[in-house]
Amino acid sequence: MLCSSMLLMTMFASTGCRWKSKNDPDETKKPVTETTAAPTFTPSPTPTFTPTPTPDPAQIIRDQATTLAKELGVPEDDLHGEYELFLEYADAVLSNPYCQEYRGYVIRMFPVVADQLKEENKETFFQELRRLECNTIQLVSTHAGEYSCNNGNTVLISDTELTGDEQSYCSTVYHELMHSIDYTIDGEQNNNLYFVGKELKSRDQMTDSDWNDLGEVPNSSFFVEGGCELFTAQYIMKATRTYGSMTAFFFGLEYIIGEEKVQELFFSHDTAIDFANFLRECGYDDKKIGDIFDSFSYYAYSYDSGTTTPKNPVSIEDVLIDVYQAKKGDGWKEDKVFAFLMDVVEDQYFFEGKYEHEEYIRSCQKEYEVWSEWNNRISAQIDWEGEEQILTWGEQPLIYLDGKIYLSYVVTDYDPVPKYPNGRTLVLEYDFENEKVLSQQFYDIPVPSKIPVPLDAGPELDARLSELKHDNSAMHSQSLPTGTKTDYDYAKATEIANKYGVSIRSFEQMTEEMQYWFSAAPKERFNKAVLKIDEVLGQYPEGFFDQMSYGNWYGMVIYVVDFTWDGIKFQHLYEDGKDYMAIVIGTETDEEIENYDRILTNAIFHYADYRMMSYYENFKSPSFSDALWKKQNPYDFMYQGNNTEDVVKPYYDQYKDYVVSFEAMESARDDRSHLMSELMASGIEQKKAAGDSDGDSSGSKKNADNSKTLTKECLNKAEYYCKSLREAFDTTNWPEKTIWEQEMERQIELLNTDS
Repeated sequence: MLCSSMLLMTMFASTGCRWKSKNDPDETKKPVTETTAAPTFTPSPTPTFTPTPTPDPAQIIRDQATTLAKELGVPEDDLHGEYELFLEYADAVLSNPYCQEYRGYVIRMFPVVADQLKEENKETFFQELRRLECNTIQLVSTHAGEYSCNNGNTVLISDTELTGDEQSYCSTVYHELMHSIDYTIDGEQNNNLYFVGKELKSRDQMTDSDWNDLGEVPNSSFFVEGGCELFTAQYIMKATRTYGSMTAFFFGLEYIIGEEKVQELFFSHDTAIDFANFLRECGYDDKKIGDIFDSFSYYAYSYDSGTTTPKNPVSIEDVLIDVYQAKKGDGWKEDKVFAFLMDVVEDQYFFEGKYEHEEYIRSCQKEYEVWSEWNNRISAQIDWEGEEQILTWGEQPLIYLDGKIYLSYVVTDYDPVPKYPNGRTLVLEYDFENEKVLSQQFYDIPVPSKIPVPLDAGPELDARLSELKHDNSAMHSQSLPTGTKTDYDYAKATEIANKYGVSIRSFEQMTEEMQYWFSAAPKERFNKAVLKIDEVLGQYPEGFFDQMSYGNWYGMVIYVVDFTWDGIKFQHLYEDGKDYMAIVIGTETDEEIENYDRILTNAIFHYADYRMMSYYENFKSPSFSDALWKKQNPYDFMYQGNNTEDVVKPYYDQYKDYVVSFEAMESARDDRSHLMSELMASGIEQKKAAGDSDGDSSGSKKNADNSKTLTKECLNKAEYYCKSLREAFDTTNWPEKTIWEQEMERQIELLNTDS
């Protein structure tokens, strides 16, 4: 089994072997008898001791890294000689509880990290890597993937736009992960540019009076998206799939100023500022630079109805010509590769303005028939290694690899059942002067293996599952926090925390980063919230929270603060080298605290779902998964992800029998956590109304009567989930029926009676 937080060191000791010289007598032959003089005695030489050589530490690290890389499906060449860094990177990815089925993709991004990460930025980069979250959800229309850096480090992949298209799916995942690396690899971001009068300024240059005179804020998305797609192609895919004009611009820059300089511009934490300074070097004033930013943003997002047509449009070709002139001189008119690029750029968008280099640019543009004939000549020079396949290029058919220019194609099979189902790319070394293919290389699309590798039932799987359990005893012997306010009942909070094996903390015990988003709860509300937390946690089976310390998780932490959005926030807490399930819960009103039966239980089941996935992902044929869960819904049901309320509402109205609330429409995990919290809350209300000794006898039958009655469809889903919960958890000390199972069976019985 591959352990994420422990890399075993293998020592290789040399063994002694006696080598026989080719001049040694053949010991199998009988000696010839001869008469000789009596031999004189010669003592044997004293044997000398040759110590076993001390293993080279660097070689040990290299062996560990290459062995691990092989297990994870990473070619050794992709380590770029950074063996120790790879071990650290792999450990951070494998121990990240939020990457889930995307761990293999994140691992394959290592070559970028090996080339771009500087020593002074390692700490912040790995902090962000450990909280990188990857999810598959429904995205807004036309979006295949999204990256968010707002209070997190999140990659979102569409579960509908990419269905059945493995090439596009892989390309999208790698592209969004490139955003994450770009945003986190070079320290704290300081990327905004501002117009103050006719001058562009960075945030650091802004004075108090400048903020009063603030003009437009240039959009740098063109550079961000173009760089992501270009470097995704160069490092991973070997061909571009989207953002044509942007990647063509970046290719032109690489061709003019070199790959290293373009990487420096793109991966900088000040990308917009650095590009503005670069354009200044090329002779542009700030006003023209602002026009370039506006124009390029428009070319990137002209399909968006909210994009404003630039007042002074500037063409990409004109900018590349000016940059060529500034950096390489006058040879652009005779440069065949550059002329080819001019035609590629023009094919990516419709330029509505007037070219500054009109005659030259028009002379480079070829009609479709000319392009088609050229493409046929290329195809005729390719060794297809069997049956010919379809050649198509991505958004631009050029790629820059190892300091050389190549043509780049996406290859598609003719056959209904493709020989290469995941797709391939073809990279051609090409002589543009003589229009001749010099060499070729096919690349398979790098679809990573699943991590961890799923196993069949048996001793190996049993051994792995046993290693996923952690000792949670430290959570039962916590001490009072030091240096905290005495009027907060920390003694009670610690007593309750130790009873259940969780940690209950206040605002003061938050990290500095978390404190930025929240505020301290008043002492009365904090103390009241602690008692309510005790009441809620007491409804769970014995040892439930100890078992939440499992796999990549090391227990649960509950923060009690004044205010959160929607009553609850999920946070990633990385503390003392371990990941914790962190719940931030608000105390703004008495009603909010009383509603912990639903709010807190929703959060607990949300994390229990992660805990379940840590169990089931090890099975080759799991009885529970997201895919199996979705089969509990109608075939055309779709979770709505981050779609707006007006988009989600029609779906909810159509399928509301399958979910317990509007919020449950967001994702499969939200569906499950809301479903289970509703059962739990209803069960608690039933206990209170019955005056159960474990419940609150002051509760009333009215609360129980008002508890939500679930539909048959929801109860069917609940049965499946409850069964899966029992399989994933050790239920030795659980009651025969948990409170949520009791409530589920009560409602099923009522449903059957009514029918």
